[in-house]
Amino acid sequence: MALEGSLAEGFGNPSSDIDFLFLGRCEDDLPTMPSLLFVDGRRVEIRTRSVRQIADQFRAVEEGAERPGRLSEDLLNRCQRLLHSHPLRGHALVEEVKAMLPAERFGRITADWWAHRARQSLRQAIALVCLDESDEAVGWTRAGLLQTVKSWAAARGETYLEPKWLSLQLDRAGHPDVRDRYWQLDTTAPAPGAAFAPGAAAVSGSVPALGGASASDAAAGPGSVPASGAAPAPSPTPVPDTAAPEPGTVTAPSASPPPGAAPAPRSVPASRGVPAVAAAPAPGGVPAAGAAAEPDAVPAPVPAPASNAVAPAPAAVPAPVAAPASSAPASDAVLAPGAVTDPSGTPAPDAVRDHLTACLGFAADLGIAGVPWRPERLIVERVAGVTTWQTGERVHVIRCRRDVFVLGDDAGAVWRSLVLGRPLPRVLAQAKDTGVADPGPLLAAFLRHGLIRLAWKGGGTVIPSLPLSAPPGPLTPPPSTAQPLLSVHGAAVSGPRAIDLMPLPADRFAAAAMALVWSNVVVENAVEDVTGALRRGQWRVAELTARRAVHAALRGLLSAHGVHPLPADPGLVRRLDLLPPAIRPIGARAGDLLGRGVGSAEQGDTLLAALRAFIGQVRGAVGADSFPLSFDSAHTWRATLQLGYDWLRIGAHLDAQLPIEEARDLLAGHGTAPRPALERHQDP
Repeated sequence: MALEGSLAEGFGNPSSDIDFLFLGRCEDDLPTMPSLLFVDGRRVEIRTRSVRQIADQFRAVEEGAERPGRLSEDLLNRCQRLLHSHPLRGHALVEEVKAMLPAERFGRITADWWAHRARQSLRQAIALVCLDESDEAVGWTRAGLLQTVKSWAAARGETYLEPKWLSLQLDRAGHPDVRDRYWQLDTTAPAPGAAFAPGAAAVSGSVPALGGASASDAAAGPGSVPASGAAPAPSPTPVPDTAAPEPGTVTAPSASPPPGAAPAPRSVPASRGVPAVAAAPAPGGVPAAGAAAEPDAVPAPVPAPASNAVAPAPAAVPAPVAAPASSAPASDAVLAPGAVTDPSGTPAPDAVRDHLTACLGFAADLGIAGVPWRPERLIVERVAGVTTWQTGERVHVIRCRRDVFVLGDDAGAVWRSLVLGRPLPRVLAQAKDTGVADPGPLLAAFLRHGLIRLAWKGGGTVIPSLPLSAPPGPLTPPPSTAQPLLSVHGAAVSGPRAIDLMPLPADRFAAAAMALVWSNVVVENAVEDVTGALRRGQWRVAELTARRAVHAALRGLLSAHGVHPLPADPGLVRRLDLLPPAIRPIGARAGDLLGRGVGSAEQGDTLLAALRAFIGQVRGAVGADSFPLSFDSAHTWRATLQLGYDWLRIGAHLDAQLPIEEARDLLAGHGTAPRPALERHQDP
């Protein structure tokens, strides 16, 4: 039996839960769901695990160590809590289980796990700065900053995953220079409605750099020589990237701590038996085994001295590189409260970039390689399962054959400008050439919705994530509330910059759209038949054909609102109660037409006039006013076929129900691939 969690770590407060772990040697798996008790107002949580279950968990951690991006947060958390638990009973069994995964090894794995997330968050922040998404860029910068210092702390034995005890972890790590620098960067992050003075850097010059570097040395990059002429500090060991190194990348040698380095003090029970991870060669450094450094990453570390050599004194960690966007000297970098803000209420772009650049420098100082300010390394890539379909001028994007996004005019223009496989700055420049104002936020929205993705050249797909939050993945916005949803020329949109999600699955969306187009074809055919019957005095034929036209128009009306499958003809009028109240007058008019008879030329002419007015009313309500007179001429028939073909391609691609089997003949000579004009742009 062991005490685990924040209390076992030496953290906690009177509100903290009391967490116990019971270990057993039984062959069967023990329940993984914890039991909850409330004792004297305190919540007590009891978990059970068999030795075999613990061994499986440790094995999974070791197997996933080479791909830290795929390691489960819950798995790491469970292992960490056990490794840092305090035995209460059965000390021998607890220590035997802990020995399966040495604490030093787990600290290295956890440091790599945090470093991977730090890289992802900071790369995301770089992208968002480029796309003028300042608020969100600040959020991901702060996330990357936290993940950076958590990686650094984990390499020193501070592996507790939840960030809420970070302040105590940094205090206990015993490096006040790193701690103070972190909190200074965190507290000076630009906030909405608060910007920095023009030309000011994101970091106040009044706060000393790591290791006590002077303000005049603040602009020195890792490994550079300070202005005072002192010898350059050795660069910290970079944390390895999970991706394969790029051509020409040199693998950094492993760094060893100076002989006699003392572990960081820990306020934990003496019987816990968890050895601390050895200190790094220099304050802020992170030991790494075989870390792969990118060409523009932090330089490789200075090899550790031999065991019989005199260990050099730890050198100061260089201060972050000054933001390239700012022309002000480092000594002028002073936070200006109440300075002029961006009119939109978001942080000033220069302030956001300056703060991000300072955080990138801090990350490099702590050994996080692969995140220089190099936006051109962000590549815009295709997402599998995303296809583009255009009907008239309307652009529809289908995600995973399930979700349909309809783009407004501006969003559609930016989407059509995409040439995938190119660097983000180039893609953004091409989007600006469309004439659409502020295309960056539209590209950012495409990224959030999972319609395109970013990859770091040589570093894999950018997938930022945060602990104890929603898992990473594409955003699915609330569905569109437009009514009607569809017109013959495309889905309805809420505005020119809209990226609206249809409230229908893709196959029903396509089926409803095809039914809408086909109903209008049937209406045109029925009106032509009514006209011919009246000319020949075929009153009964005209009467029945007029009813057919009314039913077809009602099917189109229901289809435009997303109703599919459709009700049978006898229930069409009554099912109009599914639609908005404004549609009810159309239902009353349809009921009147369905009850009319024809017994003379005069009655026939009256019926035809009323039928044409009804059809005009329905088409006006669903955006089909300009539907071609399909059977008037060869030209209008070709226009009808082209309109139908745009929708049939989508339906056939999704295996949606076609309105008639003969429609397949229209596809035989053309296929069902996305629009060729977009394929030339390597459309997703």
